[in-house]
Amino acid sequence: DKRLPVPFEYVISGTGPLADEIRAAIDRLELHDHVRMTGYLPDSQVIENFKNTDIFLHPQVAAVSDLDIEGFGLVIADAMSFGAAAVVGKDGGPSDFIEDDQTGLIVDGGSVEQIAGALERLVSDEKYRQRIATQGRAWCLDNLSWDNHVLDIMRALEVWARQDCGLDTRSGAPVLVQELKVAKTTLATKKPAVSGGLFHASKASMVGVARIELATPTMST
Repeated sequence: DKRLPVPFEYVISGTGPLADEIRAAIDRLELHDHVRMTGYLPDSQVIENFKNTDIFLHPQVAAVSDLDIEGFGLVIADAMSFGAAAVVGKDGGPSDFIEDDQTGLIVDGGSVEQIAGALERLVSDEKYRQRIATQGRAWCLDNLSWDNHVLDIMRALEVWARQDCGLDTRSGAPVLVQELKVAKTTLATKKPAVSGGLFHASKASMVGVARIELATPTMST
């Protein structure tokens, strides 16, 4: 809508079978001042796009009688982790980790009116947009970071070793804890390539995960 009260740019990234149709619509509606198509982008440029994005629109819908849906939506979580306010469709996984009007906006992906209304509110109300973006980013970093996932796994392994494997806590536990501390240290030294991104991490950060090792538990007799 060219009547929005503030200047905006709508960027469509990636490729797909509707690219020509979208270009034709941009031409027909004379939206060149507001809408830009980038085509395929390398990872480095994807990250730059995320950094410069205020609002991320992903109004996915269920297709073929709900048999084809967005299972989770990694790209949505990634955009949120960079501080973009997310607008997502109600179908599929994203509605499971986005709380409407708190960490993002949930709309009917098939409703032009709902999508336009959500975008207009976010574009027009900077304080509201910043609140949604800040809360969404905080949720992602608290719940979806590599560090938190790995530490949860290590805690679960320690509990398993102590309880289910009959670990002798007098002699075996110190060895196990020592190994866990080594793994935590290794992970802490492997930082993502960019601050903010959850899934555009360097290979080194995943090496830290791979290096988690537990000492052979000492079995009680």
